[in-house]
Amino acid sequence: MANKLDITFRIKGLDKAEAEIQRLAKKYPEAARRALYRNAEFIMTDSKQNYVPVDEGQLRASGHVVMDATKLEVTLGFGGPAGIGNVSDSNDETVGYAIVQHEVDSYEHTVGEDKYLEKPLMAALPRLAGDIGRDIKEEVGG
Repeated sequence: MANKLDITFRIKGLDKAEAEIQRLAKKYPEAARRALYRNAEFIMTDSKQNYVPVDEGQLRASGHVVMDATKLEVTLGFGGPAGIGNVSDSNDETVGYAIVQHEVDSYEHTVGEDKYLEKPLMAALPRLAGDIGRDIKEEVGG
């Protein structure tokens, strides 16, 4: 069975910025997709450079951003093909320890820490809507 952690964030007080992004996304859907993806990549890069625990580097290498093909939505995650060498009798998943490393705060890491995706995401959230809106406007010249 695959380990999966699905988190949805909603920020109160950003209704205006969110409404502006929705308006821009309807008018410029491809620019909105690129802006969302680009900003998600910034969060992933921050996670990999500053937060993710590193022993041999497989967990860090498995970080990915995937753009939904049908809607304005991205998924950020860790696990997958980069960890294929970690499969064993006790671990039947690729980088199957990603969730445990993320959630358990009692591990002592020499590099990185717990909540390695949540922390950079939460740090980016207050400015994310504004950054995405600005990126769309810059791309379309508005």
